[in-house]
Amino acid sequence: MKTLKFKDNTTFNFRDTSTVNTLVFDADTFAALDAIKSEFEKADNLIGGEFDGEPISETVYTGAQVELDADGKIVARFTTRAYTADEIRDQRISDLEDALADMMQ
Repeated sequence: MKTLKFKDNTTFNFRDTSTVNTLVFDADTFAALDAIKSEFEKADNLIGGEFDGEPISETVYTGAQVELDADGKIVARFTTRAYTADEIRDQRISDLEDALADMMQ
C-alpha cells in the first residue's frame, strides 16, 4: 500500500500501483469515498502533504472516477495534475500578498 498524507495529517492508503497523479482506492462503502473526496476538496490540503513518503507540491486535485470491479467491489481513481506555469505564478503572488498583509498587522 502507498499512503497519502494530507496537509491536515489525515491519511489514506491506496493501491501499490498508484501514482501521485492517479490514486487507486478499494472501498467497502461509498461513504469511505466521500471522506477521501472531502479531504481532496479542502483548500490547499494536498499541497504540503506527502505521497509514499515524498512531499507534494504544485499539484491540484482534478476529480474522481468510481466503478465496480468484476467481483462487485468499489474501486475509485482520484486524479491530480501538476500546476500550470500561470497557476504557480498566481500561487506565489498570493503567498507574497499574504506575507505582506501579515507584516502590516
